[in-house]
Amino acid sequence: MLPDEKKQEAEKLIPDILQQLYQRQLGSGGFAYWPGSPDANSWVSSMAGQFMVMASQNGFNVSKGVLASWARFQKKAVQDYRANPEYPLWDFEQAYRLYTLALKGEVESGAMNRLKDSENLSMQAGWMLASAYAVAGKKNIAKDMVANLRTDFADYPESGRTFGSSTRDKAVALETCVLIDDIPAAMDVAQEVSKAMSGGWYMPQETAFASKGMASLAGKVNTGNIEADVTQSGKVTPVKSPKSVTSLALDTQSGGADVKNNSGGVIYATLITSSVPEFGVKNDAHNNGINMTVTYTSSNGKTLNPVEIAQGTDFTVTITVSNTSPMRDYTNLALTEVVPSGWEIFNDRLFGSGPSSSSYSYRDIRDDRVIWYFDLSRGRSKTFKVKMHAAYEGEFTLPSVKCEALYDAHISANSASGTAKVTAQ
Repeated sequence: MLPDEKKQEAEKLIPDILQQLYQRQLGSGGFAYWPGSPDANSWVSSMAGQFMVMASQNGFNVSKGVLASWARFQKKAVQDYRANPEYPLWDFEQAYRLYTLALKGEVESGAMNRLKDSENLSMQAGWMLASAYAVAGKKNIAKDMVANLRTDFADYPESGRTFGSSTRDKAVALETCVLIDDIPAAMDVAQEVSKAMSGGWYMPQETAFASKGMASLAGKVNTGNIEADVTQSGKVTPVKSPKSVTSLALDTQSGGADVKNNSGGVIYATLITSSVPEFGVKNDAHNNGINMTVTYTSSNGKTLNPVEIAQGTDFTVTITVSNTSPMRDYTNLALTEVVPSGWEIFNDRLFGSGPSSSSYSYRDIRDDRVIWYFDLSRGRSKTFKVKMHAAYEGEFTLPSVKCEALYDAHISANSASGTAKVTAQ
């Protein structure tokens, strides 16, 4: 689906992604959600395995030892599975395991049949299990399974163990329809997925499964070329591509563009823009479901104003995040502090010290930012601290500190942005 230059870029990334995955594999063969975590995550393990199997099938060099260890982990989890009504979509996780094993060519027929015949099988598990049967070469069973399944999935009150949404589940159904060669049904579901993702914020799972499903569908129905003329300021640029997606850079100074479809079918035009705010443009503070306070203190405990700090000053940034929801526990929150260019982060990991990690699942320290990932129960607060050094004289942008739920765009907060001056001593 990608243009040639993007395809080449993606192919260069895949070996590095594989190496990152290897580093997250545990002794059990499963994969951890965060680097350094001692526990394997069921859904993440299946997704990592799917990526490795698909990479291998597409000619990339994948460690046979890592794959073999992963397959043993999956098979043990398959055998250990027991239906449990207390865990919603537990059967969906089992179906995903079976699907990934079928992709690798190690079909667990007995477990697939037991799950198919189980009582109260969820719609999500039904669609995914049908995909497993289709991949295993049993399309008739898969077709019988989906005959009574729907795609009107309920919205998730929270992302849960599968990091999901109703849109992600529609994308799973789309892939199933393609696998059983029901292209008319696949086209209908593709319209539902497209409508749900027609703008705004997307969850990682939605992007991943929708891209996979759409690519599979395009491989079955994309028989014609994209042909169009794009006109800007009287200049006509022809666009031709044998692929289902193509892109063209526009002149942002022209103020608009006209697109004429010369293809044999319908095409969809999407305008994607991005910009960098000018220096001095400020963001207002915002909160929804989360309260956040940010304070700055010198090494002797006195409060500092970040608007002006003397060069050479060591200080601490303290961020407190509170869950204001009376009903929901939040999982997978990300707190990001991007520092002004004149400040330096004191990376305490380099000195064998630092705060306890009990308050967060993972901390990512980079040259220009610190990111904490954590869970936060309702009515509770957590405080995070990072040491800074005012290193370079000048006036810089003070970015907003942001906290957001990785799988729920409605849960977010940020501090006001501004300017930060480092003055000469």
